[in-house]
Amino acid sequence: GPAAPRGTLRIANAGKTANIDLSGATTLQDIRNRIEQANLGVRVEINDQGTGINVLTDTSTALAQGLSIAEVAGGNTA
Repeated sequence: GPAAPRGTLRIANAGKTANIDLSGATTLQDIRNRIEQANLGVRVEINDQGTGINVLTDTSTALAQGLSIAEVAGGNTA
């Protein structure tokens, strides 16, 4: 069947934050491209099984400014 709708990820790294809209992303490569285009100093690797992604920071920062990823609530997703 069709894939479930994808929401928005909030990614923070090195003191910068971006909301990544994943609606319309159909492949892991789509998701990877959207995250990397946010220019947050992270790189995205698709895992060896092709079932998920790893988001890695390329920036050495203080712990308080380290990488964080969260789902953004909202919309009509039940």
